[in-house]
Amino acid sequence: MKLPLLTLVIFLGGLACARSQRLFELASLYSDLFAKYDNEQLPVEDLSETLFVNASATIKSINQFDEHTGQLEVTMVITLMWTESRMTWNPANYGGIKDVLIAVSDVWHPRFQIQESVTTMQEIGDASHQVRLSKSGEMSWIFGNVLQVFCSVDVTFFPFDKQTCTVSFSSEPYLAREVSIGLSDPTMPTDSFKDNSMWELESGYMLARSNHAFSAFDMMFNLKRRSEFYVIYIIVPLVILGILNSCVFIMPRSSGERHSVAVTMFLAFILYMNVINSTVPQSSSPLAYIYYYILFLILHSSMTMFLCIVSMRVYDCEGPVPDKIQTAILTLRCRICKLICRRGNVEPEKGNSHTDGIELPEKGIYEEEKVAVENDKDAVTWTHVGKTFDNVCLLGLLLFFIIYSAVTFLRLYHNVEFW
Repeated sequence: MKLPLLTLVIFLGGLACARSQRLFELASLYSDLFAKYDNEQLPVEDLSETLFVNASATIKSINQFDEHTGQLEVTMVITLMWTESRMTWNPANYGGIKDVLIAVSDVWHPRFQIQESVTTMQEIGDASHQVRLSKSGEMSWIFGNVLQVFCSVDVTFFPFDKQTCTVSFSSEPYLAREVSIGLSDPTMPTDSFKDNSMWELESGYMLARSNHAFSAFDMMFNLKRRSEFYVIYIIVPLVILGILNSCVFIMPRSSGERHSVAVTMFLAFILYMNVINSTVPQSSSPLAYIYYYILFLILHSSMTMFLCIVSMRVYDCEGPVPDKIQTAILTLRCRICKLICRRGNVEPEKGNSHTDGIELPEKGIYEEEKVAVENDKDAVTWTHVGKTFDNVCLLGLLLFFIIYSAVTFLRLYHNVEFW
């Protein structure tokens, strides 16, 4: 019983000694690394040399995107890597230690400022973070940041609009000849990205640039609005109201409700303009094309009300119908077409040699047709004129509305300029 207990005590004592030895070697390593270290100087052996910093980023989520103010808030994980030539060691001299964690505030680290910060110039990273240092002097700083930036919003193709937001990082106060930015991976992985209910992240990438004074890199976010809500809430009701607005001419004139329905539709379009106005950012340049569509609907509804008034006046007319109007009504009602079809032949020109041998219709047939046309004209009343006018207005307004709506929404969906 005493032998196993003695063995356990020796084993635990050995572990404690080994741990104490490792802590001693780690403390010795820290002491040697910072013996003559100055965290205010660039980590280069020659001041004429340029320090290269590699950057990469991963986007985690889009927390908020307010189109009215243009404020974008995203959560990012950023990785910065550079070489600290003054902090290298041989692992054999320090118990095999190959890398250590060091407080960022204790070493030199790159400082990048966000140019599109909403309030003050925001600097990425925090002094409380830690950086991993390898035996060869390679520094790896991985940290998370919530970026609050301003993004210019283009709502031209609302609700099928796409936004491109650019976040610029500048290496001020270091000059381009002192610190150069490189990209270890231009693309931003989205494997761990959490979907946003209003915006879809199509792609994200990074771009290194130099403005001859300072080195910088940009993060580009391509966002696409999720349009399902707006299609159901705005577009579908507008299309249904537009079709119903054209169908007022189907209602019988005796009901007396045509004008009331037309006015109700007009007011509904005005109401939807207020709804869209509270949803779309107010901007004159560019102006959302959906506003032009609402304007079209208002003009379309106004034309419908005007034609309803004209139709009422036509039904109330008295007296004979003028010959020209009668001819137009018969043409639109395809009565003349039916008469021409009943002829079966056309009277040839006299002296035309190629008609020889063709049996001509009897003269009486033309007289009968003339009488039929005259009888049809006598049968045309203002009621016929009103009904024909209603049918023409119905087909014309409905066809024009469908074509204009189809062209408008196809261009909006594919983000094609109207002019």
